[in-house]
Amino acid sequence: MAAIVVSRTDASAVFFLAPFRIYEFGCGAMVLFVAPRVTLGRAGANILSGAGIAAVVASVLVLRSDMPYLAIATQLPCLGAAATILAGSQTLAARLLVNRPMIAVGAISYSLYLCHWPIIFFARFILGDGTGTVALLISMLVVASAMYVLVERRFIRAPGQPVVRFSKNAAVFAAVILPLVRSRT
Repeated sequence: MAAIVVSRTDASAVFFLAPFRIYEFGCGAMVLFVAPRVTLGRAGANILSGAGIAAVVASVLVLRSDMPYLAIATQLPCLGAAATILAGSQTLAARLLVNRPMIAVGAISYSLYLCHWPIIFFARFILGDGTGTVALLISMLVVASAMYVLVERRFIRAPGQPVVRFSKNAAVFAAVILPLVRSRT
């Protein structure tokens, strides 16, 4: 409700500040709470997951930043994702989503989330507005994959694996980051 009220005067606050997006967590919590209590037949699960995928795709195609009541409209992809998850893993949509490329994107999704805006910003700042979408997407995937392998996976280890030492992390930082900083000065 607060997101709807505040969006009239400060839409960017509603977009960037977590208290106004708490409903997204609410959708996930709803699935967690409802899933054990709902039994869907095969047809019902397929319909629900198909509707969920359609809602997410529709939001990509329809939602625009200048839409009135965008705070309400952004619930569409959240509810779509919730419906897809709630439908379970035995649906046609789930089988389409569980393939190697989708799993790979899912694995790097947090790194992709962290790097996408800096890449967009700095590409426009350094290269101008003419940077192509495909080049940006490839850059994001490369950087996110590197972040996943060099940062995320370093802190996720199987029992019995040795802990990565500070000196090794510092060496990787020095080898990768410092030349990038030096090349810009």
